[in-house]
Amino acid sequence: MSEITGSLVLKLPESVSSLMDDVDAEITDEALTAILNAAGLGSQSEMLEECFGAALEFEGLEKRGEYVLVYPFDESYMELMRILVRDGAGIEIYGGISHEYGVQEYYVLARDDVKFIGHIDREGEDDADPAEVVAEFQRLVPKTVKSTFPEVFGEPSN
Repeated sequence: MSEITGSLVLKLPESVSSLMDDVDAEITDEALTAILNAAGLGSQSEMLEECFGAALEFEGLEKRGEYVLVYPFDESYMELMRILVRDGAGIEIYGGISHEYGVQEYYVLARDDVKFIGHIDREGEDDADPAEVVAEFQRLVPKTVKSTFPEVFGEPSN
């Protein structure tokens, strides 16, 4: 398994976030199914669960009000975030993941049908301007989310 680092802020229904805790250091199969159902992807949940395995490991999880902050450990989070942002609705996602091989991705899924996946490949042939990707991501994150998680959404570093 490749190493990743990052922070993901999820706004989920309480019935879903209550299934997530820091005790097991993973998002369980039950919680993953609940997240997919909340995002309107319930019909795909069985297939997606098979892709991601029984659970998604994380390095930490913290709840603040209606939000859950996850520090992902498993590289499967990158694909899960792409699927949720591309096809999901009804939940909110704000965050980014850096892969050990130089890829960074930023994700926004907001209630008002705002969907953003920013991709930077520092070791590949990526033409994306990292500063522009980060600026667009920062622009799309609501001020309330930034103020709730200043350690995640402070000034970007390049």
